[in-house]
Amino acid sequence: MKKRVCIIFGGRSSEHGVSIVSGATVARAIPGDKYDKVLIGITKKGEWLLAPTITSMEDGSWTKSTVHAVISPETDHSLILMENGHFEKLHIDVAFPVLHGLWGEDGTIQGLFGMAGLPYVGCGHLSSAITMDNS
Repeated sequence: MKKRVCIIFGGRSSEHGVSIVSGATVARAIPGDKYDKVLIGITKKGEWLLAPTITSMEDGSWTKSTVHAVISPETDHSLILMENGHFEKLHIDVAFPVLHGLWGEDGTIQGLFGMAGLPYVGCGHLSSAITMDNS
């Protein structure tokens, strides 16, 4: 059974566009024969949306997705997907944040993953917060 990796890209920082390019690069590099990839984009306004494909990341059409996503501390390693009043819980084995700048490299999203008990790639929330210069 393949592990499911959730690649999170975009974000509310000024580095939003760079994060999309980085996210697509990471998504393409992860072998599809070993991992199921779930692509979650965060818009500049902070909406979390399911991106249907890597191509949709690259051409910007992911921002028109009608499937919203949530990670909650009560999700038990899951992503909650919502569309037209319907909810689905999708188990995630690991989160791979590809977010640059504030709300991505500053420990914020790492703290959310920690509260949700969701394993993730990269530095922990404390080391991310300490090493990010927000001034």
